[in-house]
Amino acid sequence: MNKTTWITFFALGLALCNLGWAQSSAPPPKKHLLVIGEEKGYRHEAVSHAMATIERIGKDTALWDTTLRTDTEVLTRKSWNTTPRI
Repeated sequence: MNKTTWITFFALGLALCNLGWAQSSAPPPKKHLLVIGEEKGYRHEAVSHAMATIERIGKDTALWDTTLRTDTEVLTRKSWNTTPRI
């Protein structure tokens, strides 16, 4: 086997290895994250900060899309009003 044939096979092998590596390094599919931050009564300032942080980390890493909800009545179709009816 002459030197040119050996170099050709070596370059072909590197190209095939690179092709396999490129296919396996595809990013994972993006997740969808629902963050519920409903507060009843006392409003704690850390809830809104935590929700914003989770959303920002998802955008910065591109691993997930975030949906923020602060009212569960929209999600559950139930009113959480506990006022007794007279």
